[in-house]
Amino acid sequence: MVMMQQIILEVLGSISWNLPSRVEYAPNTPIDFQMQVGNPTAQDRSYSLRAVLSKGGQPLWNGFISVDGAEWFSVPAGKAATLNGSFTLDQNGVVLTVGLAEQSTNQIVGQVSVELAASGGGAGDALSSIMPLMSLGLVFGMIMPMMKGMKGKE
Repeated sequence: MVMMQQIILEVLGSISWNLPSRVEYAPNTPIDFQMQVGNPTAQDRSYSLRAVLSKGGQPLWNGFISVDGAEWFSVPAGKAATLNGSFTLDQNGVVLTVGLAEQSTNQIVGQVSVELAASGGGAGDALSSIMPLMSLGLVFGMIMPMMKGMKGKE
């Protein structure tokens, strides 16, 4: 006889924010964000935000993000908290990951991240910005000889 075991995983929290996965970033420029932390359980829970700044997969810095001056904050059962914040970093080419830790298990139950890429201005960006003008030039270059040919037939 085969015994089947049922494993039920409880989701202890959720996290999301309004930042895309990649942002062109100039160092020392503040980025404002709005974060949602949800508690889908039937009991009040405490959470903390743990940040990791990494480059090339290697952590450069990690620490807690305080909410109202405290490491842990509570979210009532079945509710969500909206957190408004801002951060400023002195470099780009990095990834900022914010993990949501649940206090009773001290486990990361969700995370969000954003890649802070170098701002444009490279040769590829310059070329892509003049491509529409080059296309117009090519179109007019083809139309003008046709128009001259049409005038000669009149």
